Amino acid sequence: MSKPSWNDAPQWANWLAMDHNGSWYWHDEQPWLDTSNEDWISGGSCRSCEPYWSKNSYPTYYSARDTLEKRP
Repeated sequence: MSKPSWNDAPQWANWLAMDHNGSWYWHDEQPWLDTSNEDWISGGSCRSCEPYWSKNSYPTYYSARDTLEKRP
């Protein structure tokens, strides 16, 4: 499955990123990467993000830091 489309983004979403476990999240504020576990953190609260899609496996070459994307 591919990354979510911005056409499907909630109106409040300004950022999109995938965590280390393959889950995509919409964020209203620009998140920062927790380098200890490669999870994106936004405003210190999960209220500003929603899981969009999750998969059980992901490519070993993938890095969460490469997935952060601002709304076009």
